[in-house]
Amino acid sequence: MARATRVHDEIGWRRYISCGGDIWAGIDDIFFLPSGRIVGYGPWGIIDEWRRPKPEYWEVKKVYSPVRVTEKAYRKGRYIALRVQNRELFTNLSELRFVWSVGNRRGLAHCEASPGSVGFLRIPIRFSVRDGDSLLLKVFSPLHYLADIYAFPLGKRPTPSVMYQ
Repeated sequence: MARATRVHDEIGWRRYISCGGDIWAGIDDIFFLPSGRIVGYGPWGIIDEWRRPKPEYWEVKKVYSPVRVTEKAYRKGRYIALRVQNRELFTNLSELRFVWSVGNRRGLAHCEASPGSVGFLRIPIRFSVRDGDSLLLKVFSPLHYLADIYAFPLGKRPTPSVMYQ
């Protein structure tokens, strides 16, 4: 998926050209006839025949996400700073809702960036971060659907208590 995102970034976003980036049919096209015969175009959609998202659905959602958050969370004092690129054409990032959580702590963050520009998201951390903790960031659209989700490791990764030989 990382490769697909990089290709989309290079061709579709930076050069403003894209060919073949459309989804022909999102749903698997399989029909079971009363005779028992199976017909249709096949199981090649990103949503299966029972309307459940397949793993490819989440990859496509990530590639076409209206925001791109840097892969690292930078801790600056009592805040975590994240660089956020606004890929919307008409929507300011202030219209999106950024919901964060670390363990059982939750909150809302605010980011301001005009369409096509970059902004910084500051998340207040007024508690101690334990080793192995992760920052979970969910981005919701103005219509309240989940637009994107990110997870960033914060503390040191815990070492396994049992070493394998």
